[in-house]
Amino acid sequence: MIVAQHMASEFVEGFSRWLQEEIPFTVSLVEKREPLRNGVVYVPAGGCHAIIKEGEIVFEKSNNPLEITPSVDMLFSSASRYFGEGCVGVILSGIGKDGAEGARNILKAGGFVLAQDEGSSTVYGMPRAAVEIGGVKTVLPLSEIPHYLNSIF
Repeated sequence: MIVAQHMASEFVEGFSRWLQEEIPFTVSLVEKREPLRNGVVYVPAGGCHAIIKEGEIVFEKSNNPLEITPSVDMLFSSASRYFGEGCVGVILSGIGKDGAEGARNILKAGGFVLAQDEGSSTVYGMPRAAVEIGGVKTVLPLSEIPHYLNSIF
């Protein structure tokens, strides 16, 4: 699992520590190339993009301070190329349209994309953009997403 959470660089380490306390998986805050392993949740270091290449997760530092990091489109697109029909993407509440094109790439590769519904979203920008361009198979309230994912795995 790879988390592409838009946040200021200085908050990423604290977010990773909090996440480790809340979930039963190992959380890895990484800034370099790492092999993908089951049971690990990868969080890109602040200012980095996460890209899947040859069974590894590669973190690329962004040189543009105005660029959204990590880019969900970059992550989803690279994951769709590597995992194909085994790729699953989830788009949650967020501002903008990052992730919409990547979600559509996952579907084109035969994978599956789930989005948070408008009613449970704080900001329905990212999920709406993905739904509007046809990049989502299922839309659910936030509270139902974990149960749904457990049912398909």
